[in-house]
Amino acid sequence: MPEQPAGVVRLLSVPLTREKQSKLLSELQTYASAANYIIKTIIDKQIALNMRALEALREDFEAKLFRLATVEPDATGEVVPEDARRKFASRFKQDLAGKYVGQGTRAQGQTDSTFAEWYVRRYFDDVLRGALGEISRHRRLARTVRSLRNKTPHFKSGRMILSPPIAAVGDSGCTILGTMGVEIPIPFDKRSRSQESTLLHSIAGGGQQYQRVRLTWRKEGYVEVDVRLV
Repeated sequence: MPEQPAGVVRLLSVPLTREKQSKLLSELQTYASAANYIIKTIIDKQIALNMRALEALREDFEAKLFRLATVEPDATGEVVPEDARRKFASRFKQDLAGKYVGQGTRAQGQTDSTFAEWYVRRYFDDVLRGALGEISRHRRLARTVRSLRNKTPHFKSGRMILSPPIAAVGDSGCTILGTMGVEIPIPFDKRSRSQESTLLHSIAGGGQQYQRVRLTWRKEGYVEVDVRLV
């Protein structure tokens, strides 16, 4: 296992249940597809990353995300953008809105479009960061690996980088809020909890801040959780 950079703590999950594995693998695939869409758009259109360009990219990204997250892979026929938007927003219930965006609680199960809009903006920032990181990595490698020079960078499925509160670290595990509008808890294994108990307690109590959480899928349902500290 490669050594993690300074300022990063690595934890390992317990083997996830089949249900959690299915949910997490779906989220990893959506993240990779969204990151590759951003990479291709930036390179094909030679986008300069100023505020106006980023806002236009975010709007394009929203439409792509709504399709990725709501349309079945084998679906045929035209997708109406507004229908995809409504379907995506319908997943984000008011039950969780208070926890993430501080709104009052309404009837259980009621949809909250403001919650969905908040999520998309946060998710876009995270996926953009992952896409830009992959572009930078590819360019560094292309300086020495000639075969990469005329190829488009590719973000491989199996990892994703999220920031709080979409990814929240606590005493016993990490919880991510996925594009399905539900939380996916990822418990840490006993060794990780024991070795990093002081740090995890500080994070849970708000004493230690963290910037990002990198999730990496491993075989047999395990997940590596790298937490970048402030």
